[in-house]
Amino acid sequence: FFRVRLSRTSIPFFLTYFLSVVSLSVVSRPFLFSSACIPEVNASMLAIQLLLVLLWSLVVVGTPSENGSVGVETEGWEELPGNSTDGGGEQITPTRTTVTFPGVAKRMDWSLPARRVCEPRAGGRVLRYVGEFGYEIGLVLPSAYFLAVHRHLRKTIGVVDTAALYFFSPCHVEVKVKRANVGYLNAHTQYYVPKRWMPPNLRSYYSRHVLFKFDKPLVIIHNKHTAEWDALRARFGPPLNFIPIRILSCLLEALTPYYLVVYFRATGAEFAGDTQKTFAWGDHKLIAERFNTSVVPFMTIRKMFPELTYNQVQLYLHAQCTRFISVQGGSSYLASAFSGTNIIFHTRGGEEWGHRYDAYHTYMRKLSGARIIPVKFVSTLVRAVRKAFLPKGEPPPQCMHRFLRLSDRLSLNQSAS
Repeated sequence: FFRVRLSRTSIPFFLTYFLSVVSLSVVSRPFLFSSACIPEVNASMLAIQLLLVLLWSLVVVGTPSENGSVGVETEGWEELPGNSTDGGGEQITPTRTTVTFPGVAKRMDWSLPARRVCEPRAGGRVLRYVGEFGYEIGLVLPSAYFLAVHRHLRKTIGVVDTAALYFFSPCHVEVKVKRANVGYLNAHTQYYVPKRWMPPNLRSYYSRHVLFKFDKPLVIIHNKHTAEWDALRARFGPPLNFIPIRILSCLLEALTPYYLVVYFRATGAEFAGDTQKTFAWGDHKLIAERFNTSVVPFMTIRKMFPELTYNQVQLYLHAQCTRFISVQGGSSYLASAFSGTNIIFHTRGGEEWGHRYDAYHTYMRKLSGARIIPVKFVSTLVRAVRKAFLPKGEPPPQCMHRFLRLSDRLSLNQSAS
């Protein structure tokens, strides 16, 4: 269950302990044993002591601490200064920027409190997590909030740019390390305790400051194109859960007449990445060529707020949106944490239906009371978007017709005639 690793600081301590045991054996030799049996007894005792020393070192180094770090040892971590979110102190004021986009306005009358000084509680638990982002939103964050509400949370430790998530923590420390691959079952068995699961209200907290002004209602689309875990081969394989370019183009064509679409596809360079490799793709080229005035990439909005972190801008933006399209992974958990409608395109993963921990139909709905619509095929994805987001009575674009049911096609033909 635990990975045993000998860290740099434990090796000198191990050698010191080993030499002290050997010295004690040599010094006590004349007093403990007779001369007739000294060689045999000392050899056996030394072998037993060596075995005990080895077992002792493995237990001390290999046993995880009570705060439950996952997959990464603490030695060599670099703590980053100024790692807590909103609190008392000097105000953060907006800066003037030349980055603009049609239909998006940056409010200049807002201000946020500065990052507060880290003040850990005298007693309580230290919760450390450096695993995958989705499980942090769905499992670890509610557990930490439960401890904070009951005044049992002393400090939280996470990867870079996670302080915005733990706004309730008395002290949050960020460490410069990549996210570790935890695994679906391991994360749920270790962190999901229904009686100690209480999700924070992210929408309520991040709706206190409205940073954006949009000319149209907002739709957020999360996509990805990364290597994904192949459980059969026990290694990372090709991308599985992603919205193809052709389907993405059709969805944007259908949504842009009625909504302003913000498109997310992180490359991992903006924040603490994980072990998944990101592949080059043509989605941003599609947006630049066909939807450059109606679809805004998130990094364009991110550049409007250089004084805020990636996750802060992301959370403030999600608080102003109630319509989400996401794919299996961390983005689906994040979108589900904000009340509204979240259509999740899922082709393979632990969250799928019939699993022991059926996330889509159990706790993910309870993150914020969101309406979650999981779909497995591109045809059901197109139909779900049309039913949930497009105005009733309005004909869908031509690219959607081939994905509609026969009854829907007949009704469209009758209305057209």
